[in-house]
Amino acid sequence: IAWATQPSHVHRHSQHNTTPTTTIIMAKKALLDVLEQTIGKYVKNLDAETLNVAVWSGKIQLNSLSLDIDAVNQELDRQAAEAPNLAVPFKVVSGTFESFEVDVPWAHLMSQSVVLRARGLQVAVEPYDRASNADHLHAVVASESIRAKKTQNARIHMLKSSNEYRERTNAMRKIALSSVDDEGSKKDSSSFGSRLVRRIIENLQIEVGDVHVSLRDMDGSAGVVLKSISLITTDVLGKKSFVDRTNAANAGSLQNSFLYKQLRIDGFGVYLDDKLSSSSSPSRRLLSSISENDGDGATGENAQTRDPSHRYILKPLSFQAKLRQADGNICLDYHKYLLSSELSSIDIDLSRDQMDIARNIILKLQPSVTGKTPLFPEYRPLSRVTKASAKEWWMYAGRCIGRLNGRRSWIEFFRAFKLRKQYIPLYKRHAHSKACSWIQPLKDEETKQMEEIELDRSISIEGIMVWRTIADAQMEKEKEKHQSKKPAAGEQQGFFGSIFGSGQKPNASSQSRSASGEADDPPVTLTVEELKELEAAERQSLEDDLSQDSKLCDLKFVLQSLQVNLFAYNLNKLVSFELGSVSTSFSANMDGAFKFLFNISDLEVKDHATLHTLYPSIVRKTSYKQESVVSSKDAFIFQAEKSHNGDQKLTAKLAAFETIASPALVKEIYAFFLSSPAAAASSSQVRQNPLLAQSLSGSVDLFFDASQGTAEQVRSIGGGAFGDILPEKVAEKPNDEWKSSLIEAWQQKTAKKSSLIIDIDIMAPVLVVPESCADPSSSILVVDLGRLRLKYGKIDPPANVVDWFNKNRAFPSHEVVLDGGSLDISDLKFFADTSRNYQRDRKS
Repeated sequence: IAWATQPSHVHRHSQHNTTPTTTIIMAKKALLDVLEQTIGKYVKNLDAETLNVAVWSGKIQLNSLSLDIDAVNQELDRQAAEAPNLAVPFKVVSGTFESFEVDVPWAHLMSQSVVLRARGLQVAVEPYDRASNADHLHAVVASESIRAKKTQNARIHMLKSSNEYRERTNAMRKIALSSVDDEGSKKDSSSFGSRLVRRIIENLQIEVGDVHVSLRDMDGSAGVVLKSISLITTDVLGKKSFVDRTNAANAGSLQNSFLYKQLRIDGFGVYLDDKLSSSSSPSRRLLSSISENDGDGATGENAQTRDPSHRYILKPLSFQAKLRQADGNICLDYHKYLLSSELSSIDIDLSRDQMDIARNIILKLQPSVTGKTPLFPEYRPLSRVTKASAKEWWMYAGRCIGRLNGRRSWIEFFRAFKLRKQYIPLYKRHAHSKACSWIQPLKDEETKQMEEIELDRSISIEGIMVWRTIADAQMEKEKEKHQSKKPAAGEQQGFFGSIFGSGQKPNASSQSRSASGEADDPPVTLTVEELKELEAAERQSLEDDLSQDSKLCDLKFVLQSLQVNLFAYNLNKLVSFELGSVSTSFSANMDGAFKFLFNISDLEVKDHATLHTLYPSIVRKTSYKQESVVSSKDAFIFQAEKSHNGDQKLTAKLAAFETIASPALVKEIYAFFLSSPAAAASSSQVRQNPLLAQSLSGSVDLFFDASQGTAEQVRSIGGGAFGDILPEKVAEKPNDEWKSSLIEAWQQKTAKKSSLIIDIDIMAPVLVVPESCADPSSSILVVDLGRLRLKYGKIDPPANVVDWFNKNRAFPSHEVVLDGGSLDISDLKFFADTSRNYQRDRKS
């Protein structure tokens, strides 16, 4: 319902100077406030006085912490009451922290890093159905007022907590951006506080280790483990270092304009255990014996027991990413963001019994409510259907129809615009009337109007927070105008004091004037141009600060290998999917030009279900075809490019693959993914409401999984009451959308006179259908689909075609524009033979 983004430019208009002592004091208070609002709310037996002393000493070290389970679950319940469709389907049953440490070298912040360390987080959760206890499912007359009051209190609490987070975030953003002026360039006269905050942020180190989150259930348990994750600042060589880019001596250096960050993840894995998974259980002993077998049999390659305590479906992996960020808004010779990441390998082992456990856990995590449930309870009126509430219920019905069909009425946008226009000035007066003498306080009826808007559940909490931030931005602009017209008397307030408050007490005259409600300062109003400037800055993204000829980003990702193994109940391997190295890269410029590349080196699928098979690899790159469209090191290449003037190029190449239709393997795979009759019956009874997902700014609501009704069913109920929302043909045909896209793309191409080049060269797979995969004398059918080549663009059409179009113009004054293309399908073969002869021909 709100479409504005949080403004950041308003924090750049004023510049305050503070002494180092004041800066350190305010930074300590800010850190203490953040810790009290995060750790202090969800940790048991945390002494506030001890935490205060630790913050001021610079060494915060907390050991053997226990999560406040009741506080965490109450927060989850409150969120479920606010948005029932987004309720978390589990509750926390235990949680401990081995250690939590924050090292802040207050005396050496200009030369040493702030380090945050956390280790030994153990959290256990279990399935919990919050939807079964939801108030909207048990609405009766006796509890109507109680239910409405409870829902309103939950929203008020959410508004309060969200506003506290918003204020802390804006305060830190204000400090961080204080060293940057409106043009995005660094100021030589930046304050000590801004330079200090910049050094802290750029050198902040985060180290987290030994994390274990487990989901307990009667049938088994699932969990996520993490050995370590670290985020550090490095030099150009990738070594951990402390950087000082605020030093004026290094201002002219190119390397000083780069910030290097490194993210490393080690030991991240996912496991799924049955209730008998222990070192002494029969299944565990069987797994141990299998892991000791180094042969080439079906069970010899099983490595599920590398960690004897769990059966991993995703074996612990390692990941590394490096980021280089450049300063400035003109990046002609280098990219603004340079990101490279590498994942060593992904190994997935999944057995049939683990698959059954996963299904059962998923079923228990789904809402147990059967039958008809209210659509979008977030917007459902809290009162019964009466004459007084009839309008609210009709609006609710219309909103549901729009959500189910993915349509929005212009009435809703206009209503959002009116509410936004009303709320921003009301909140500005409510929040700043005491501090600003030219602001009139709200009257009782105006306060009631503002509270009604805040309690309107059709407006997201994120949207309210965005509106409040806009009001604060306008207030900052008014303060600047006020200071320029009337300089403040007395000592100027420090920069950190303007953010977190000041210890200076008001004098008697100001107190008497505030008590009487008189304001001797003239009102300060913003001009239309100033409001437009604020609106434009609110919608301005970080990339918009770059010049149009700058290079934006260069992203690279490499996966060394991927392997997926499926096992039967007896832990015999059924099939293995092996993928070679995968690499992808994407680079883009601010003028719209980009280049995308995706590459796969190899792909092979091995059959372990068929005994004595003649075809151990059922999918593999083959040399059966003499000609190959890619190199021997590649299996698939896809590339897309676009230039700044709109020229586009699309390239795709695929090597030849041989595919064997193994009857035994197909049967085993089908049985592996086929759910049990009980699980299928349970899943068919579960009917969920459409899920609601809100954007970060609260501006757009996306709705998915609208499975409780179709557009035609809603039409039959609503009749013609919502003709402006529900057109005659709700769903467009896919063919119509495809035609419209082609026509639009062609019109843009001809208008810009840009080129489109397509080069697709695919060696189609060779499909082998054997009568038996184990009998050499059995018959086989080989279907070679040959080669497909599609080329478009940069091909001159034949002369007779050009002459025909020139002679048959629809409008003689129009220029004829022709693009040529070719489609070639060759080497299509069908033949039958025996497995013995086919194997001999393949080897030769």
